[in-house]
Amino acid sequence: MKKLNYLLGAYVIMSGFIACSHVVAPTKNKLPELPNARMALLADEKLSTLQAGHGVFARQCFQCHAQPDMDKYSDSEWSTIAPTMSKHAGISKKESEQVLAYLLARKRLEGH
Repeated sequence: MKKLNYLLGAYVIMSGFIACSHVVAPTKNKLPELPNARMALLADEKLSTLQAGHGVFARQCFQCHAQPDMDKYSDSEWSTIAPTMSKHAGISKKESEQVLAYLLARKRLEGH
């Protein structure tokens, strides 16, 4: 049993290293500004949803990832990426939806 716990612990630690090994250190990046009424209007989303998504992004996603390049992926690709990464970040489905809404709103605000 001890050996199983040891192996499980090692797996969890290694998974964390692997998940964040390919990304830019966030300390070199500035967190995107808070969502505003214009962003909510352009995205046709509630401002509170975008603020919640920004908060989750800042708390969970930004730990490993820099600000994403919004041109890099289409809306449908972001719709696949966000739920997949949510599993790695350990966030709920609702939080994942809020992050996705925030990312898509940023894309619209930036004119992509």
